Amino acid sequence: MVLDENCGKYINKNSAIKLEINGKEYYFCSEKCVQEFLKKNQ
Repeated sequence: MVLDENCGKYINKNSAIKLEINGKEYYFCSEKCVQEFLKKNQ
């Protein structure tokens, strides 16, 4: 299990959306969480 960096939900690593930024891996439960995370961290 991995933590969704946006909503705080734990999700299965195999079904998570993975994003790598500056060598750090981030995991998300949905595309919506990816977009919200990117907006917050511009």
